[in-house]
Formats: sequence, structure tokens, C-alpha cells
Amino acid sequence: MGEHQTILFEVKRMIQWIAKTLVGLWVLAQPFQAVESSECCNSPLSIACPRYLFTLEAEALYLQPTASNLHYCAEAQPLPLPSPDWFIDDIDPDYHWGFEIGATAFLTEQYTKLKVNWTHLHATDSATHSIPVGTQNMVGPFFEIGPDGAPYTLAKGHVKFEYDAINLDYGIGINFCDCATAYLSAGIGGVRIKEDLTFFYVESPGTISRSIKTPTTFWGAGPQLDLDLNFRLCQGLQLVGKGTTTLFVGSSKKPHRLLFDLSPSDPVRCFRPK
Repeated sequence: MGEHQTILFEVKRMIQWIAKTLVGLWVLAQPFQAVESSECCNSPLSIACPRYLFTLEAEALYLQPTASNLHYCAEAQPLPLPSPDWFIDDIDPDYHWGFEIGATAFLTEQYTKLKVNWTHLHATDSATHSIPVGTQNMVGPFFEIGPDGAPYTLAKGHVKFEYDAINLDYGIGINFCDCATAYLSAGIGGVRIKEDLTFFYVESPGTISRSIKTPTTFWGAGPQLDLDLNFRLCQGLQLVGKGTTTLFVGSSKKPHRLLFDLSPSDPVRCFRPK
């Protein structure tokens, strides 16, 4: 990760809802052979399964991205002079829609499966902070706030998140009883995480303004473990649960800041601070 900045892009609360299209999901709650069962369920059921099954999956995700570097401005209150106060403003990301699509091949005689899936989330969020007219307060970036800083009166922050992950795993089925099955899977996952930050500061209409852009990209890969549980309550009704853990190891493109200073009388200046 960067020397002064680390992206912590973690999905805090994942709510998966709206349409889980899983062709043949009901087969998972049955043993992969012809059986007569009345042990766990009230009604006996006889099933004849093919040697191979293929499913396509689509999930709608409602996710909230976050990071530890979303402080886009500081507001300084110069009075009283011996102990001025500072207030920090952050961009507060909202929930956004994403999706996950995948395909699974079941080998029923070996009671195993091979699965590949792709998770995608691209989101943008913004925030604005302005100083009321008639006050002596000022806003600005953290490295330029105080008596020597430009007296900006308006600050805007914008962040764009991009998250794409691809996973491939191989699972082995466990048949606890006629109504309860599980799959324990292991595989590999790859991820690309990108964060683009843009901060904009204005002194007053028609005077000096400043724009700061900070892009960061992380590429990683690592092992993954999955656990899928299926329990059939009765014919046509079942409970499905899933848990996934992935450890990503990779490298991040070292972040840098691009600063643009604009004023009515001077040309645009662009530089990279050390």
C-alpha cells in the first residue's frame, strides 16, 4: 500500500436480495442417487439424478463501500487565537447496487462441483462544505490550513470506488442426512480495487481555486474457502446458507497527488508535491 495512505475497502454490511436464479438448486438438498426417504421429512421422495448438472446464478447486491482516507477538508475557527478549533469533514459513502454472476458444474456421481463467479461494484459519492457569510472561519486541505493558508470558503469532495473480484473453487459434498447437505470448497480468488479521490477548494467566485486528485489501485490474489449449507424443511421449501473467506495478497500502485491551482490572472499550474 502507499506510504502515507492505506485503502481499507471492505464491505461492511452486505445485503443480498432480489432474485437468486439458481437452476437446479433444489437438487442440492437431495442425495445424488435414487433414494426413498422418510427419516427427516414427512413425505417420502424418490429422485433419479443425471451424472452432470449445470447451473447459472445471478445475484443483486446492495453494498456500502468505505475507506480510511475520506477526509476531504478541515474547517478552522481562528478565535480564540490561543486555541483555535478544527473540524474534520468526511465523505460518507452510501449504499449502491452491484451484482454477482456465476456458473457451477455438478458431478453428481463424485458428489463434487466446480464453480466460477464474478462480483462487481462501481460507486461514486460526494460531499460539500461551505463557510457561512460573515464568519472568519476557513476550510482547506490538511496540509494547508491555518494563518498561512488560502482562505477557502467552499470545499467539495468526490470519491469513486471500483471493485471487481473473480473466484474459482472446487467443492466436495457432505450428505448429513436425506434433508441436509453441505459443500466444503477451496479455490483461488483475484481482486482489483480502485479508489479515485478528488478534492476541490474555492476561495470566492472568480478568485483562486485548487483541485487535488489522488488515485490508488490494488491488485491481489489468494486462497479462498467456501461453505454452502442446504436444509430441506419440506417439499418445495428449504433453507440455504453460505459463508466465504478469502485472503488477498498483492501490490498497490503508490498513490500520488495531482494539484491544480487556477486563478483568473495566472495560467493553470500542475505539480506533484513530495
